[in-house]
Amino acid sequence: MDFVIESGNRLWGCRYGLSAKGEMVNEIYASKLGDFRNWNCFMGLSTDSYAAGCGSDGPFTGAFTQGQPLFFKENCIHRVYGTIPANFQIQTVSCRGVQNGCQGSLANVGGTLLYKSPGGVCAWDGGMPTEIGQALGGVFYKNARAGALGNKYYISMEDGKGKWHLFVYDKARGLWHREDAFAAEGFAGCNGELYALKDNVIWAITGSEGEREAPISWMVETGPLGMELPDRKYVSSLAVRLSMEPGSQVRISIRYDSLGGWEHICTLTGRELRSFSLPVRPRRCDHLQLRLEGRGDAGIYSIVKTLERGSDRM
Repeated sequence: MDFVIESGNRLWGCRYGLSAKGEMVNEIYASKLGDFRNWNCFMGLSTDSYAAGCGSDGPFTGAFTQGQPLFFKENCIHRVYGTIPANFQIQTVSCRGVQNGCQGSLANVGGTLLYKSPGGVCAWDGGMPTEIGQALGGVFYKNARAGALGNKYYISMEDGKGKWHLFVYDKARGLWHREDAFAAEGFAGCNGELYALKDNVIWAITGSEGEREAPISWMVETGPLGMELPDRKYVSSLAVRLSMEPGSQVRISIRYDSLGGWEHICTLTGRELRSFSLPVRPRRCDHLQLRLEGRGDAGIYSIVKTLERGSDRM
């Protein structure tokens, strides 16, 4: 079989291609109730095995249990309803399914199924899938593998140039972050931790086990601040409130009116674990952007704008 999952004390599988007898098949199967070795018991009982053909074209690209067995192709989702073979029914939903080679991207995040489709990362809650990966841009990704931890979705995938990326989607806040170039071979959760396999080494994503890795570099860049202000108002000052652990560094830069390069304001080094506000006084401009780059643990709590009204002179 192409993919096998468990649901309702049965194993479910699917196959597209030649069977063991050399026949072309496009089918979904279920084992006998409570007996995963028996796939050919057809005695008219509620515990029987099950087999049914599918009318959709193309190979299966993934399978998952989300309250019911789900089987995916790139252009559809097959949902299996029912409790016994006599009332099993397969409903086909024509929509964006799982991208070929991305069967490992399926993960349940807070009751919502997330996966990599041919067009991007999608969220599915039983209706029609919704794309949530617009923030990743128009880059084509493949070979996606993913896992879930709390309300976060970790997905490692390869771009068209062969470079790997580990992205994290925070479902509660609707935010995407790129962590690094981690090329995971697979993910698995256990006892409140998410583990990833890479080069025969198991990594604990939150660092709850093993030796912690060195501090990583990160960057945050705001959108244009001040463009929405009417009546000659402008941003006269900014207050950035953040906390830094000992040894961490944060470099703050600013860019005016989307022109030129970034101007360095200051570099901060954490000496004790505390939070503080850093005042930033920009020069007069139509709008501006802030960039914060750091290494090590730091938290950004707020960026507060102070507005002033300019003169009426032209």
